Formats: sequence, structure tokens, C-alpha cells
Amino acid sequence: MEATITADTIEINFVGTDTRSLYWKGTYEAPTKAGDWKWTSKGDTAAMESSLLGSQDATKEFTYTKSDGVSWQTTMMGTTITVKTQKQ
Repeated sequence: MEATITADTIEINFVGTDTRSLYWKGTYEAPTKAGDWKWTSKGDTAAMESSLLGSQDATKEFTYTKSDGVSWQTTMMGTTITVKTQKQ
């Protein structure tokens, strides 16, 4: 998975060798001070419903810590995992 954050949007895609599939597109709230933080992203459900792997959630909880980067929970086929990112 790959997450891209802009000024007010977070977009997450499943990335394969030659493919990209949208999983999440929603709001991003930048932190107001340094350190760990959490935010609730409001999903762009219209964008996600047209993607086979798009989330069906209206909102998603995200966290940021220095050690884990941005992270979130994902459930597929009955299995839930926490995805952790690294800034590149």
C-alpha cells in the first residue's frame, strides 16, 4: 500500500508491479503541533465505490507516531491488519 498526503487529502492505493488500485481517498487534517496525533478522515465515497478494492467506510481513523509513521487499520477477507508507513 502507498499513501499520499497533500494539504487536505489522504489517498491510499494498493500498488502492484504495473497496477494501482484506490483503497481510500478522504480528508486530511494537518497537526497543529509536533508529536503524535490522530484524526478521523471523511471518505470520498463516490471515488471509492468505483474501485474494486475501495473501502466501503464513510470514515477512517488515522494515527501518526514518529516510530510508525502514518498508520490505519485495514480489513480484507475477514482479516484486520494495522498498516504502518515510512516517509519517502
